[in-house]
Amino acid sequence: MKKYRVIRIALLSIIALLATLSIAVIAIGPQRVLAQVQLWVGYLPGVGFINPEQTRVLAAPQEARLGNTFLQVQQVIAGPEKTVVVATLHSTPEEITLDTQWVGQVTLILPDGERLANRSASQRNQAGQVWAEIEYPALPVGIDQVTLEMPKLPIVTNATQEFWSVVLPLQGVRQAPTNASLSSAQETPSGAVVPNNLAVAPYTPKNVQTTNQGVTVRLVQAAQSAQETGLLLQINWNDPTWDFMGASAELRDDRNRSYPRLEPPPGSDTPYTGIPHGETTAQQMLRFAPLDPGAQHVTLTLDTISFEVHPKAQFQFDPGNQPSLGQTWSFVDDPTKRLKIAGFQVQVLQADLTAAPASDQVTVVNPPEATLLPQPTPLPGYACRLEFIIKVVPQAHAQLFVGPPSLVGENQGLAVASSTGDQNHDTIFLDLPKFPTTPLTIQLNDSSLFLRGGWQFSWDVPPVSSTTR
Repeated sequence: MKKYRVIRIALLSIIALLATLSIAVIAIGPQRVLAQVQLWVGYLPGVGFINPEQTRVLAAPQEARLGNTFLQVQQVIAGPEKTVVVATLHSTPEEITLDTQWVGQVTLILPDGERLANRSASQRNQAGQVWAEIEYPALPVGIDQVTLEMPKLPIVTNATQEFWSVVLPLQGVRQAPTNASLSSAQETPSGAVVPNNLAVAPYTPKNVQTTNQGVTVRLVQAAQSAQETGLLLQINWNDPTWDFMGASAELRDDRNRSYPRLEPPPGSDTPYTGIPHGETTAQQMLRFAPLDPGAQHVTLTLDTISFEVHPKAQFQFDPGNQPSLGQTWSFVDDPTKRLKIAGFQVQVLQADLTAAPASDQVTVVNPPEATLLPQPTPLPGYACRLEFIIKVVPQAHAQLFVGPPSLVGENQGLAVASSTGDQNHDTIFLDLPKFPTTPLTIQLNDSSLFLRGGWQFSWDVPPVSSTTR
């Protein structure tokens, strides 16, 4: 087995996604049974399942340029609930760094002068480029043009323009004829892809539903275009303390050709913000490369479904009134240190009191005697580290990574969890500002659960001419 290592910071939720996981999640209610989901009437490549009558998109990418710096708006998706703008800022690596922040400075202006401030944004930085996805409120009905405005680019250069304004013409989404073959997207001279505003008609495969390990997955809709293949899944589970985080999936055809997974479309809610706690049903949209024209049958396999679980499991630890560095406490036969998390048996085996890492200890330098300036109060370092070795009893088709610990009723200490290399023995620890001399209540927080295997769907691919709205 591979050596696992998981690092988590206390009081923060664990974002335990697989390395290849790219998903879009929509919360649809707390029902414990399969919900009656909305069937979308169109699928727009690069955007996903939509209602064409309620969606407008950018007619073509728009740019504003000055010297080596240019702002490019690649996509606008104006739907009934929100408007999403996808843009990139290009310059030299010296001008755009990891500290460049600009999404909060972008405003949308309507034709009547009304200004829309963004309500959320995400950003990826790399040398010479910043990619941003910015969300605004929904546009009023009938708006076919907005203006994106930035007072100033947040980079330091003598050539930086003080005011940037880009007009963004919008167009409605058209439903492609059911017998149409969509052409590939065009490109601008700078290489940007023009959004295609033709939405193909999705279809519903028959009898595509499977249940495994208490999780039911149904393939709700599928769509095929010359640009990509879209699939909409509905996932239902039983435990309201589990939050769905996503599924890794593979798509193959009857000739065993595998189709690469594509990134989620702009405006898709990420799992850790898209699903409120307590929900037991969710949707996930998957995007794959377009099917080969000769494909007649396809198989979708979900090999892993992941959840974040919120056990709030607790145990008591009494260090005594004079603990010392290097001291060890054994709990192998202590029934009070046996916990249950997401169906797994978890046993606290041992506690160790060690010195805090040198990097966490603060060294105070004595100021020169002639200094008259007041000296800042140094932040307290950590006096010790309290480590707990835990054992998770393995299960055949599931794996649990126990979340970070925290002290109940205390706000002190940095909590981190990491594995030691043995898949069933983890070390979790608390860095404490002082030696513990009274009984402590240790709480285990958000943990990561991975369920593996058992969800597979196969269906015949209808020809494009036979798909119906």
